[in-house]
Amino acid sequence: MRVLITYQYFLPAYKAGGPVQSIKNTANFLSSIQDVETYILCSDADMDGTKSDVQLDCWTDFQTNVKVYYNSVSGSKTEILNIIEGIKPDVIFINGLYSMLYTIYPLMYKGNARKILSVRGMLHPGALSQKSAKKKIFLTAFKMFGLHKNCEYHATTDEETGYIKDLFGGDKKIWMVPNLPNVQDYQKPLKKEYG
Repeated sequence: MRVLITYQYFLPAYKAGGPVQSIKNTANFLSSIQDVETYILCSDADMDGTKSDVQLDCWTDFQTNVKVYYNSVSGSKTEILNIIEGIKPDVIFINGLYSMLYTIYPLMYKGNARKILSVRGMLHPGALSQKSAKKKIFLTAFKMFGLHKNCEYHATTDEETGYIKDLFGGDKKIWMVPNLPNVQDYQKPLKKEYG
């Protein structure tokens, strides 16, 4: 099975905070599953525009069974869809809402991939109140073009599940799965020695 994860930011970029760590933890988990190939499509920059010192515009190894494509160009719809078509994913795990390249274009992919949109806290009232006019226009267009119908959803809390239902309708398939912990931070317990 091939899983494509999309988000604007990924390591070594870190300023986007929680979603970057969550994607890393998801990639760590998926790398341990034998028949899963994971691909991450992201930009080559951090939130403040700082460019990452990485190999650009090609798939590079991140860890076992995980490859990353650091996209250096602003990218057209055709370019992004060609990158996606090149791997023919079975699942596209789309992170975040407000990116043409890493949210909207993957949702427009016509292949047979199952699409899951993780809203990553972006529908929380506090998040929506920042730059609210822009976000309201974006979300209205998102629904008007029917993009909310092209996917299932991922929420990390019951509260977030409610936000998704309120905005996109209660009939949506929503997976409520908390963020995965960093499995590499855990180690096997030491054997107890008697004596």
